[in-house]
Amino acid sequence: MGGDRILLMNNDSKLLAGVNDQGYYDTNTSANTYWVHKGTSLVTSPAKYMLAGTNHIMYANDGTKLWELFNCRAGSATVLGNARNYIPWSKTAKSILDSSSNIPVTDEGVRGVGSVIMRNVEDACVYSPYYEEGVWTIYADMVNAFKNAISTRLTLEVATDVTSSAREEGLYFSSTDDYSKMDWQPFPFTVFTVAGTELTEIASGVTNVTLASEAGGAGLFYRIRASVNYRGGVRFRIRRLDKESGAVDTAGLVLVDNIIASYPPMSAELCRYGNDYDDTLKGNAVLGCLGDFTTPFLSYLGRDGRARCFVNFLRNEGSTLAVTVKNPSVVYRWRYLNQIVGDWKVLPFDQSSISSSTYTTSNLVTTLNIPLTDGVGDVEYYFTAEVDAPYYAVRDYAFATAVGYGAGWTEQIT
Repeated sequence: MGGDRILLMNNDSKLLAGVNDQGYYDTNTSANTYWVHKGTSLVTSPAKYMLAGTNHIMYANDGTKLWELFNCRAGSATVLGNARNYIPWSKTAKSILDSSSNIPVTDEGVRGVGSVIMRNVEDACVYSPYYEEGVWTIYADMVNAFKNAISTRLTLEVATDVTSSAREEGLYFSSTDDYSKMDWQPFPFTVFTVAGTELTEIASGVTNVTLASEAGGAGLFYRIRASVNYRGGVRFRIRRLDKESGAVDTAGLVLVDNIIASYPPMSAELCRYGNDYDDTLKGNAVLGCLGDFTTPFLSYLGRDGRARCFVNFLRNEGSTLAVTVKNPSVVYRWRYLNQIVGDWKVLPFDQSSISSSTYTTSNLVTTLNIPLTDGVGDVEYYFTAEVDAPYYAVRDYAFATAVGYGAGWTEQIT
């Protein structure tokens, strides 16, 4: 996936999941993505290694705005040892100081760590790009940088439209990047703690997480997973809800890293040609469904007809692999009023395997006619098939050997 779907704040050479052009100094406008840093805050002790800027925008090379960090610092607020908390990084992570070198776990090496550093300001925020295709799952890592700052809360919010007042102004969700006009809604997620390499689920269905790690070092940080499952235009944001006592850049800092927004999975649907009957009609004016059979109206002892449908492939721009539909069939039975006349029966369609790489919009028809002598009344039916499709296998950018995001959600690929 590209820089619109993954935010690491540094580059990474992870096998089959490399990330480029995300380090602080990746500001070349001809690259695939680049940063524009705004604001003039300077590094101040003890929050060392943070670089200039309080707002940061990542653009695609065509000028499309991707990620925006509001009231956040960039660079590194990581300090080794147990005096502070930090999120670990994998062996394939690249230094923001020198994108060609890995980041050693040393006092000097941590200068090259990249992460979002939320300032000690209420409403510090990470805004996602606009995802026209939608989002299936959101993943992120986070921790309170200071061990004594144990009450800071973060929330995840999702928007699929602008507010009603913005619509009255003529604004469209797909074309505006005015975040104040978007209809943000808290979104539930699952929270894990990661202690060493042990993942523990501590909450599910919550809309905020309190960062309260007192472990020190990389001893314990937080990991969230949100099942958005939305096909269509969507944005999300990770927002700070409160602040700790102390200055904005030297106390109460929060680290957020490894933000991933996976594509909706590729799949397929068997779709009807037919239309439902008009329920405003009464008596013998109600003719039932039209278009799902090669004969307009099936009738007892009438002309035989075959069921028909078409395939709609649900793809995404991130995959180069085909989706395959196997063994499509129609399942039907007869019903007279509320009485079931016969058992369910199955008729296969005329193609047993359909690939998205070769399929056209021509319809599928059953290999045989539906017999019109083995029942009476109405035909009740549905379509069924098996789908073989690729999906997103989430990578763990905090570890060399994956800890993951819970059972059933991670392939252990390093």
